Amino acid sequence: MNKNNNDKNHPNPALIEKFLAVQEQELVMRGKELEVHQQNNNNTHEYALAALQANKEDREAIRTHQEKIIKTRYIFSGIILVFLFVLIGFCLYLNKDQIVLEILKAVLFFASGSGLGYAYAKKTSKNNDEQT
Repeated sequence: MNKNNNDKNHPNPALIEKFLAVQEQELVMRGKELEVHQQNNNNTHEYALAALQANKEDREAIRTHQEKIIKTRYIFSGIILVFLFVLIGFCLYLNKDQIVLEILKAVLFFASGSGLGYAYAKKTSKNNDEQT
């Protein structure tokens, strides 16, 4: 009876070897999973860097375009102002005060309309931003 009891307490050596082989395979699989996870992290990092670079270039192009637009607006406004000053000076030189008054009325009308339109658009956009 003692011998039967002893056999039951000791596990089968083949079973232990199989268990160790399974453990070894699990460790190999975990190592491969870690490698895959590391490669995934590296790929994500590279993608993020590429996306940041593309975003930087895009914003740089937008800034350059906006600078050109602003520069063009200033040049256009300057040309219009120079033209108006030359026209007013020429009319004053010819003693055409009535034409100068009409030009000033038109400029004042245009400037006030533009200013009020800008203020209205600014207020409307601010109200829309607060609502959202």
